[in-house]
Amino acid sequence: MNHEACHTMHEGEILNADKTEYPLFHAILYGDKVSTEKFSKRLSCAIKHLPLRVKFTFEYDSLKAAEKGIAKDPTLTLDGKIFLEGLMQAETITEAFEKMLVKKVWKMKKSIISFDDYLKDFDYQERKDMKIQLPELLELYAKGEAQIIDIRFHEEYEAWRIGMGDHIPLNELPDRLSEIDNSKTIVTMCPHYDRAEIARLFLKLKGFNARYLTSGMLGIVDYLRGDKARDYVNKLKSNS
Repeated sequence: MNHEACHTMHEGEILNADKTEYPLFHAILYGDKVSTEKFSKRLSCAIKHLPLRVKFTFEYDSLKAAEKGIAKDPTLTLDGKIFLEGLMQAETITEAFEKMLVKKVWKMKKSIISFDDYLKDFDYQERKDMKIQLPELLELYAKGEAQIIDIRFHEEYEAWRIGMGDHIPLNELPDRLSEIDNSKTIVTMCPHYDRAEIARLFLKLKGFNARYLTSGMLGIVDYLRGDKARDYVNKLKSNS
């Protein structure tokens, strides 16, 4: 164990942040301040050497923990799911993350398909599933079950943007797959839908559950106005 790597994590810190080629996980550590600090230090020791990045958030509110079904202190959730419970040794933490990574890699490899196979299996259901309408997207995003990706060029993004999602230009997707969360529905978007469909197909062939927004970003701009924008932002805040 590399004890020089051990440190108490802080709010918003990304472990292995410089390793952008590694997959990114979102972790929330529930519990009191003392136990979570001890756990986070052991965690930094345990997984610093592993091929992954983890972004940390701390939650000390016991009522919010109870709402998530969390009974032990401390508890670590990973991408919204309970992953580790109780104050355990670094070696046990390492083993748990190693097993998780093996399963993730296996799942991704199993999901990757060739373009030929995709076309041969294309049917009416896939024609429906590859698209997502705005109401469904907004609901999934509010529940934390969708990752939205704006695939426009940098200049377009600098000119204007919406307040949701991540920006990964279409021509950078192949080199930035580690930023995409394969535990969520991936929704690609552009002003209309032409480039979003290209991005969706690419991600689908890479093993992601990807769909494209049929109404495009202009549809979001048109829909989320006035009271609807206010109500949706409040909904996002209440769910966070």
